[in-house]
Amino acid sequence: MSRRHPTTVGLAVGALAVALALALAGCGKRPKDVDAPSTTSARPFPQPYPNPSLDPKPSQPSSGLKFP
Repeated sequence: MSRRHPTTVGLAVGALAVALALALAGCGKRPKDVDAPSTTSARPFPQPYPNPSLDPKPSQPSSGLKFP
């Protein structure tokens, strides 16, 4: 049987404790009540993608980068 160094055992227990604490911290709490989403939004869902109103027209210059 091999003996383990006390520092190695302590580090393993510490790492396990940190992993457990992080796992429990990720759980979070749920609120008691949630407000309904606004139905008077300026941008209703679903929207077409890509947005045709933002596409450049053939006679308009592009707003992107220009290389020499």
